[in-house]
Amino acid sequence: MANATKALALLGFLAMSGWAAQAQAEDLKIACYVDTPAFDQYTEDACASYWFNGPATTSAVFEVFGQDAGVSYTYQWSVTGCSASNKFCIAQVRANRDKTVSVVVTNNSTGISRTFTAVAEYWRD
Repeated sequence: MANATKALALLGFLAMSGWAAQAQAEDLKIACYVDTPAFDQYTEDACASYWFNGPATTSAVFEVFGQDAGVSYTYQWSVTGCSASNKFCIAQVRANRDKTVSVVVTNNSTGISRTFTAVAEYWRD
């Protein structure tokens, strides 16, 4: 019985210390795609596209996935003009260059923040 009491006390401590919330935050991830005429698909942490005779710049879409339903988050994007209330950000990427975007995601209920970074590459002839 003493071991069961200790186990319950430990679980209670971990829950109160934010350990449970931190475990949920581990489910978050960032993904992106480079907008081209091809069928665009999100890929985690990095994305790349090639566009024959494409324009000098195109858009790269970055998005955070894995948020818990009913939980409020704030997003601090490294790209000017991306909203703190949006889980996605659209950034311009120049041809034959890459664009690195970071976001600090804060769970507004727990105050726990995590930083994510993704890189988009756009290539053209």
